[in-house]
Amino acid sequence: MKLGLSLGVTARRGGGVLIRVAVPSVTSPADDATDIGETPTITTSAFAVTNEGLDTHASTDWQIASDAGFSTIVIQSLADTSNKTSWTVPSGQLTESTEYFVRARHNGTTYGASGWSATVSFTTASAFSYTWTNAEGEAFAAAMSGTYSDAKLALLDTYISNLKSGLTNGTNTWGGHDVLSLLFLDNATDGLRWFNSPATLMTNNGATHTPGEGYTGNGSSSYIDTGYNPAVDGVQLTLNSLGMGIWVRAVGTSSPLRVFCGAVGAAGAGSTRIGRQADGTAWFVNTAGGTIVASTSSESATGLLSANRSAASAQQAYRNGALEASDSDASSSIPSRNLFLLASNSDGAPASHSNGQISIFRAGRSFTAAEWADIYAADNALLTAWAAA
Repeated sequence: MKLGLSLGVTARRGGGVLIRVAVPSVTSPADDATDIGETPTITTSAFAVTNEGLDTHASTDWQIASDAGFSTIVIQSLADTSNKTSWTVPSGQLTESTEYFVRARHNGTTYGASGWSATVSFTTASAFSYTWTNAEGEAFAAAMSGTYSDAKLALLDTYISNLKSGLTNGTNTWGGHDVLSLLFLDNATDGLRWFNSPATLMTNNGATHTPGEGYTGNGSSSYIDTGYNPAVDGVQLTLNSLGMGIWVRAVGTSSPLRVFCGAVGAAGAGSTRIGRQADGTAWFVNTAGGTIVASTSSESATGLLSANRSAASAQQAYRNGALEASDSDASSSIPSRNLFLLASNSDGAPASHSNGQISIFRAGRSFTAAEWADIYAADNALLTAWAAA
């Protein structure tokens, strides 16, 4: 929808000839264009001066608004010296299925600003199309129940890349996972998918989902069944090589033990759990007995809590990628029960329910201290950026 042009700044030279910077036209996108992506490139006609005047193109003013009168500016780039005739809208600024209005004006070094161009309107696509770097992310996106901006899809893509690259350690920890779930995703169903195997859905039994945060238990009856039995489904995870982590956003209360994730076999069989009790945070890793209590995390432990078994008589507890405790309790067996979240699967029945809130869950092989530090850095970067997106 085109509006009238405004006159540019003028100057008068000898003989009374008026000189001004010519009003540009927006050449792309076309007026009334539809199905425009999230980051369109806006282009204008070339810089020009009227009446054979001489000037140089100093900068351009770009504006996108949600109304034709430009009373509500969505994004603008004024006095832009880098993008004089072409400007790509940054990711995360435009919304799907929305009409926008764009205009531009050129600024000359000598004669100043032109008038604003005629306004061009365009409508964004109903679903932005993100180009994935990682095929695993593209597979997850294809299974998604919710709709996400390109900016958020890019965060997921970067997260996979960070786990593959190992950030500072350089080890591929992505491939060390049997199961990885991002419970904080905006759509409740997507939060229950295995991020690394999206066809698999965990089962929610009364836990409450909060977009951007995760799932919260009620402390008495709710839990999530991961559908993952480490004794049966473990590929990376083995008796003496296990890494399990849970991102705890809120700890809830303890009475006397609340479990964030775990399973316990029959009496005397293996136990694999991460929980919280009044005197600290407890880890049990493929062992029939023994408890590691890391006093430094105490009752207020949040962030990435990790339980790790690196050998038959070596297990470790990490918080936010830093070692907190270790001991030599011998491994006994892998519990042949599905791991539960926000409760423990106690030989087939939920127990030790938590009223805390959890954001990310993972299980797989044993990870080194440096790898847990990299995993924490990747998780933290994703959660922080997601909250701001």
